Amino acid sequence: MTSVPDRSKLAWFFGTVALLGLGVLVATRLVAGDQSSLRTLGVILFFLVLCAEFNPVEFHRLGLRLSFAAPYVACTALLFGPFWAMGFDMVSNLLTSRVLLGGKLRGAPMRWAFLNILLAGICALLATIVARRVVDIGPEAFESAFILTYCVVNFAGVVTVESFYAGRLRMDQVARVAPAATMGALLYVVVGIVVGTLIRVQGYALIPLTMIPIWLGRLGVQYRARMDDVYYETIAALSSMLQHAHPYTHGHLDRVATYAETVALRLGLGSARARKVREAAVLHDIGKIAVDEEILDKPSKLNDEEMNHVRRHSEFGAQILEPAAAFRKIAPWIRHHHERPDGAGYPDRLAGNDIPIESRIIAVVDAFDAMVGDGPSERRPYRTPKTQEEALVELERCQNTQFDAAVVEAFVAVVREEKA
Repeated sequence: MTSVPDRSKLAWFFGTVALLGLGVLVATRLVAGDQSSLRTLGVILFFLVLCAEFNPVEFHRLGLRLSFAAPYVACTALLFGPFWAMGFDMVSNLLTSRVLLGGKLRGAPMRWAFLNILLAGICALLATIVARRVVDIGPEAFESAFILTYCVVNFAGVVTVESFYAGRLRMDQVARVAPAATMGALLYVVVGIVVGTLIRVQGYALIPLTMIPIWLGRLGVQYRARMDDVYYETIAALSSMLQHAHPYTHGHLDRVATYAETVALRLGLGSARARKVREAAVLHDIGKIAVDEEILDKPSKLNDEEMNHVRRHSEFGAQILEPAAAFRKIAPWIRHHHERPDGAGYPDRLAGNDIPIESRIIAVVDAFDAMVGDGPSERRPYRTPKTQEEALVELERCQNTQFDAAVVEAFVAVVREEKA
């Protein structure tokens, strides 16, 4: 099997070739109309595209791969036409998809590599067609129009393909990807305007130097992506720690998180807020690591002292998370997920709308899953499991006292739609 070179090494190789080409370009004293020099510039642009493609920023949690090749593809379209731009973009995607270098895109099916290459060609062609309508305004307008069109078509294409394979459009996924895509598009436009200005003043030899702001921008975006990865890795680590300590929470946390996000969306909280509800739901029982295991695993009914100790887990959870700035927003939701609309909950005896809606959502979903469970290993030692229908009836019986009525209504609808 052919070994695949490291992407960063390939990027350095392509960057070195581009810089050598720059030396040739300067040596030939590039002037307008010098076809030999323009061909040299074309070679440099191709290697700049490759350099950008081999150094993307990857948002692992979002499944998004953000490269910074668009300004150079736009420059190629302006100087050499749409088909050269399509060729540069498709060939660079072919190489970075490792069709030639290993046959796989990081283990993904070959169809994704093919679709990625095809989408690159379509984006370059459509962007050139649109940008040509404003080319008379100036190279800057061409570059900006090309890049914006390219980004919109690319984003729409990715969303369409993913929705097709998922069987439905996930607006929450779209909302999570949109900020990163917008950030990349803005950087593209800024660099595109600079490249367009250099073309207008025939400063072609300076075009490769625009890799500097792109590289600096890439570092900023990469830092943001890494912080997102660390955030979710921390959530996963905390969740795993709790599951190892208390095996019955293993599937419970995942189910509560999924239902909580779905109910939040149904209640109109918005995708970003619903995602936060999901994160809080994953960690809602993290305080149980501070509770005596013998009490939690006790097969018989707890006495008052033991019950009061267990009830402090929501306080413990908030205390564990509050020192970390990343979790400060969701800590109050975890603290109050056992409050009740009638004020008889804990730890602060909040009532009605004083309880965060996020906490009310987690309370309903948590109670349902605790009543139902998913198997012997996940059932609470002190509680006989109910059927789903029995649990739903219990939730409806306790609405306005133990549970928020609007949340119960939304959750019951979600569960019954799943069963239908």
